[in-house]
Amino acid sequence: MKAKIEFKLPEEQEDFETAVNAYKYKQLVIEIDYLIREKIKHGEYQRETFEQLQAVRDFIYEFAINEKIDVV
Repeated sequence: MKAKIEFKLPEEQEDFETAVNAYKYKQLVIEIDYLIREKIKHGEYQRETFEQLQAVRDFIYEFAINEKIDVV
């Protein structure tokens, strides 16, 4: 099976670049999540900071689930 996406350039240049760089965006989200995980696991933060970091991780996962995006 093959899939083909076409863009009308230059009008759809931004959409084209987003599609071409989608893997990089995914990796960015994974790296951000990993960084936050490490900060939570090894950091010595006040409870409020810990809760804020965890809230960001929760948001990433909730967004991914709602959009049916695999980020792990």
